[in-house]
Amino acid sequence: MSIKLITDSSADLPKELLQSYNIGLIPLTVHMDDEEFFDCIDITPEEFFEKLDSLKTMPKTSQVSPQQFVSAFEKDLKEYDEIICVTISSNASGTYQSAVLAKNEVGSDRIHVVDSYVLSMGTGLLVLEIADLIKEGKTVNEILAKVESIKSRIDQRFTVDSLEYLQKGGRIKKSSMVIGKLLNIIPILSVEDGLTVAIKKTRSYKGAFRFYKDFVNESPVKRICIGHGNDIEKAMKLKQYFDKELSEKHDFIISNIGATIGCHAGPGVLHVAIVREE
Repeated sequence: MSIKLITDSSADLPKELLQSYNIGLIPLTVHMDDEEFFDCIDITPEEFFEKLDSLKTMPKTSQVSPQQFVSAFEKDLKEYDEIICVTISSNASGTYQSAVLAKNEVGSDRIHVVDSYVLSMGTGLLVLEIADLIKEGKTVNEILAKVESIKSRIDQRFTVDSLEYLQKGGRIKKSSMVIGKLLNIIPILSVEDGLTVAIKKTRSYKGAFRFYKDFVNESPVKRICIGHGNDIEKAMKLKQYFDKELSEKHDFIISNIGATIGCHAGPGVLHVAIVREE
């Protein structure tokens, strides 16, 4: 049985992983002043963050259209027995609904759409776990039976320099904004029901690093990713801190956060996503 795995550009997976696992990527659209770009296709994460400071208006994103999914599904059904499509949380984007509409339009029960209920590399880690199961030769039914267990073991935290982008983009619960309005505060965010919520605050990145260490050390971790907003230096500092301070040694996936998530997190975002062991 051949299975094609597809995700959207919000998953923030590095290109080399997409290529090595043969994962299809469907881009969301990024609106920057009067220009439109397909995320990760027409604009790289580096280009997005470089343009951010010069914008006259806040950047915006729009969901993957049903027709984008229809085109991908019809093409891949000619080559593969089954398709698994994993999307950004349905509470954060209409992309999941677009994929469902496209599945219905194509009219094939060989298409399986999965709502990740997480964001960024949280979605990416779910995709990678499914990709491993495909490599192991699992059937589509065996894989789908494991998805909820995998989702329950994915956790993620973010720090941002400001909640302004999240608030203006409607991607954070309003009750969280009071934390971000405090002077010299770095908010620490979690994802609840597919939306970001501020859960803690710190006054320095040293404090944020200590929080991340405690978060990862809560229980054994299978995979860990560090995502950054075009700030590899900050990501590497966190990796070095983890190498020294974590109770277990890990191989890290380090990823530059793309325009879809960058529009709402803004510059300075730092992200840790993990899959815990069963």
